[in-house]
Amino acid sequence: LRDNIDISQDGQGSVGLNLAPDENGPLFVENVYVRGFDTGILTWNPTASQTFENIRLENQNEYGWRNFNQNIYIRDLQSINTVTTLWNLPDGASDVTLLDGNLIGVGDANTTPGIWNQKGMYVQNLTTDSYDLAILQDDKGDGNPSKPDGYVAEWIAQGDFETLFGSSSTMLNLPVEEIPDVPWDDLSNWVSPLEFGGIPGDGIDDTAAIQAAIDSGASTVYLPNGVWTMNGTVDLGGNVHRFLGTEAWLEGGGTLRLVDGTASVVTVERLETSIDFVHDSDRTLVLSNLFVSDYSNTTQGTGDLFIRDVVSATWQIQNQNVWARQINPEPNGSVTRIINDGGNLWMLGLKTEDEGTLVKTINGGQTELYGGYMLNGDFGTIPAFISEDSSLSYAGVSFRSFSGGSLPIGVEETRNGVTLSTQGLYQYYTGIL
Repeated sequence: LRDNIDISQDGQGSVGLNLAPDENGPLFVENVYVRGFDTGILTWNPTASQTFENIRLENQNEYGWRNFNQNIYIRDLQSINTVTTLWNLPDGASDVTLLDGNLIGVGDANTTPGIWNQKGMYVQNLTTDSYDLAILQDDKGDGNPSKPDGYVAEWIAQGDFETLFGSSSTMLNLPVEEIPDVPWDDLSNWVSPLEFGGIPGDGIDDTAAIQAAIDSGASTVYLPNGVWTMNGTVDLGGNVHRFLGTEAWLEGGGTLRLVDGTASVVTVERLETSIDFVHDSDRTLVLSNLFVSDYSNTTQGTGDLFIRDVVSATWQIQNQNVWARQINPEPNGSVTRIINDGGNLWMLGLKTEDEGTLVKTINGGQTELYGGYMLNGDFGTIPAFISEDSSLSYAGVSFRSFSGGSLPIGVEETRNGVTLSTQGLYQYYTGIL
């Protein structure tokens, strides 16, 4: 869900954005404004986590946001309210990771907290104004102290960061870049493989038709809805800055390779595919709202990578800057989901299922994760995270099993030939070189 406005004209109504139904996620919600209603946003039920960015709440009657039994990961939460902005309810598996918030209290807000927390929570870079408290910690008498109204640099509801080599108790704080906005161009600059002999659904390889569409000089190449077949390698270059699927399916064992071209930023979006993606250019690539197979970059593929709401198999990142919002790697078997080889990897919201290392960071790479949800799997001796002479920090990571699985090793970290492992998965971890 993106670029959405929910307004109650008379201020009444139960919920502005209702994400409570079960089996609802993982998902990514961005650029949403809710005004009025008793509750602005409702998140409920624990299925698979929900990720949010750039959320605006205003003039709710009871609560800006209520969360129960769901894992939610939020960046950039803005609120103007007389009521509590976020209530994280007790008695379930509720967990909130929040970074970059600005909560402005008006009217009677000085009698209520900006955030009322009764379960798991991590907060970074929060400002509140004119509330009774910034955060009320109210979890049956447990946890760290509440925070007064004002600025909260970093706060954890329960405990602190775990570390194996004595790192400072904080996140890496890698720089965060916004997803580039690729403008929509005139339809006269759109072309599809239909014009070059491609036909969806006929089972015949469309590789040549797709390549011809890209080479035509158009700036947008789109695949009309249907099943297209691509068994060869297609070079995404020329003038193309948007490769658009319109919810098409791209089957086959082919590869889409980003090469040099005229546009500094190229976006690929709204496709379900079984093909691989290769980044072979210093241009920026945006992968948005996709099902993909494997991703890798070459030694020439040093351009920035932005990931938005993508289901995938594996990722192999070499010396690259990557920002991911709601990434869902689920390969077959217990293989490593993401390998960060000397790159800078920042993630907001990661969900996966079954056993297999989530991220392996090597050769001086830096990996930072805000919010991770692991579902099922009997991991045995497989660590959730591996860091070898590199830096790793994460907050708000949890494991849930409906099938009796276990996760005895959370982090395996090696420095200068010495390897240490945690016993179990800690929710907050830092290992910074």
